[in-house]
Amino acid sequence: CICNKCADSYKMYREDSTHYAGPNMEFYAPAFVYSNEFKKSFLKFKFQGYKTYGHILAELAADRIRENPYFDDYDRIIPVPISKYRMNERGFNQSEIMLEHIAKAMNKPIFHCLIRIKHSTPQSKFQRFRLRAKNVKDAYECTHQFNGENLILFDDVYTSGSTMYECAKILKKQGAGKIAGISCAHSYYVYN
Repeated sequence: CICNKCADSYKMYREDSTHYAGPNMEFYAPAFVYSNEFKKSFLKFKFQGYKTYGHILAELAADRIRENPYFDDYDRIIPVPISKYRMNERGFNQSEIMLEHIAKAMNKPIFHCLIRIKHSTPQSKFQRFRLRAKNVKDAYECTHQFNGENLILFDDVYTSGSTMYECAKILKKQGAGKIAGISCAHSYYVYN
């Protein structure tokens, strides 16, 4: 379980904080900084199967994200999917577990329309932005045609933005209106 002392050590972004999100996206808003303290709890959840940690981290993130006024005119939240291989390996999609809490707090429906069609090396294995972008290029497809709806993309941790950029590109091709992004944590990343 995550104690109050640990939870209090997570570095938070301001509630109304937004960042430039790159191509095809309006903005991006994280709940926490991917600090060493947050990382310890998150990795236990993602790679050791401590699902309780995921629920707690998501509830803490939901408290932060729900305060952000920039999401009011967005219609649905779409989780970034993982490959079938990763799902079989891990047994769960960490983003979907976390998103249940966040979507409820934001009073937004979750919509599953993205599919990971290409299994690739984990993004954490790449340090350079261009390699991360290449790794997820053409890795997703969308099963729905939109009619200008404004969408929120959710990924557990935002590092270089490559995954969200690729997903946003696919959603735009399928008729999405504005696209914003949210995550539980933002990792500091040096672009090169």
